[in-house]
Parts: sequence; C-alpha cells; structure tokens
Amino acid sequence: MCAPLQPASASRLSFVLWLLVLTAVITGSLLPGAIAARIPLAAAHLTDKDAHFLMYALLALLSLLAFDRAPTGLMCAVGAVPLGVALEFAQRLVPGRSFEIGDMIANTLGVCAGLVLAALLRRRKVLGV
Repeated sequence: MCAPLQPASASRLSFVLWLLVLTAVITGSLLPGAIAARIPLAAAHLTDKDAHFLMYALLALLSLLAFDRAPTGLMCAVGAVPLGVALEFAQRLVPGRSFEIGDMIANTLGVCAGLVLAALLRRRKVLGV
C-alpha cells in the first residue's frame, strides 16, 4: 500500500507498529478457516466484526502517525478501505473462509473511527498528526 514511503524520523515506532498491524490484517484475512478459527476472539469478548473494526481503526490511526506528511498518512488510512474490500474478495479463494459484506462495512467504519480519533486527538494536541 504505502510501505515504500519514508517514515518521519520521529515516528519510526509508529511506522513499525503500522507495518505490524498491516501485516497482521493481511495475514489474518488470508489464513485458512481452520487456522483462523483458533484465534481467541471470544476470550477478549470480541466478535469477528469487532475485530475487523478495531484492527482497521488502529491501522488508520497509525497511518496518520507513521508518516511525516499528512496527505501521505491520509492516503494510507483511506487506502485501507479498498485493501479490506480486496482481502474480502481474496477470501473466496482461501479454504474455509468466506466473503462477507458485513466485514467490509466493519472495516470501513473502523477506518472512519480511526480518522475521527486522530482528528480529536490532534485537536486536543495529544498527537502531532
């Protein structure tokens, strides 16, 4: 998505976290159903849709933290929406996984929540976003 871009020097940790979350989202989305079923969401009292929402919100928030230029971070955050759609279609090819429009909605709402959270934190000057 946006990995070839240079992270801000002060945001290296955010960049590494963004890459880890991006990798987790892609890997988790493409794991075969038998393996994905072993991920303990119930122990954290999370539904599948909760996990989608939270991971994409975190991905969007970290996108805005990881890159020096706001347009780059915004592009990466918004780019998570088509990534989620593409991964949902790719799941049709993965044994034991299925295509769900509800997952795409949860992903999109998560990105929106991450953007809103970043804006609120920026307004309160908690983040240098």
